[in-house]
Amino acid sequence: MVSNVYDLNSLKTKSQAPVILDCGANVGFVTRFALRAGARQVFAFEPSPGNVACLRRNLKEEIDAGEVVIIPKGVWDRETTLAFRTENKNNPGAHCVTEDGTGDLNVPVTSIDEACSKLGLSRVDYIKLDVEGAEVRAITGDERVIREYRPWLCVATEHTDDLFANSVEVIGAVRRIEPQYRCVCTEAHVNYSPSRGSVLTRTRCYFVER
Repeated sequence: MVSNVYDLNSLKTKSQAPVILDCGANVGFVTRFALRAGARQVFAFEPSPGNVACLRRNLKEEIDAGEVVIIPKGVWDRETTLAFRTENKNNPGAHCVTEDGTGDLNVPVTSIDEACSKLGLSRVDYIKLDVEGAEVRAITGDERVIREYRPWLCVATEHTDDLFANSVEVIGAVRRIEPQYRCVCTEAHVNYSPSRGSVLTRTRCYFVER
């Protein structure tokens, strides 16, 4: 049911042992929650070297058990290397890739389709995207996986100057790949958006197959 899509425990209704991609894993909050909710395996994508070090410490037992696989890359629409901005030392979760080369560090990025092919995954049940403004790029690089495996999607959309426009673009990107996906928008907050002024802006978009 759509009403359950943002509850990871409801994945058990789709599969007894779901496989999850945690894209923008940060230090492992969602990865650990997914395992507690019954995930069989979580693939955690994270481009920040500092966050990757934290992930490896926080989830050492799970990594050793094969329940968590760390991919020290960002997600994008192709395999390449991009500049990475890490100036905000107080909030590593806000670090982001840039296309204009203004970052202070270079990091590898990959597409979800490419990564899943290299990992040999035969299924993907749920994808979380919290990628600091790279949402549409990441979705574009996820076309094969979306069409073939029809995973549930959770996309954070609050990472651009125009929050409303970014949400619309994310919904459009997903529906261009799979028009039959239903979308639920949650966590509305009063935010300033150049396109709307002060509005209640959707900051999480959840997509589930019909």
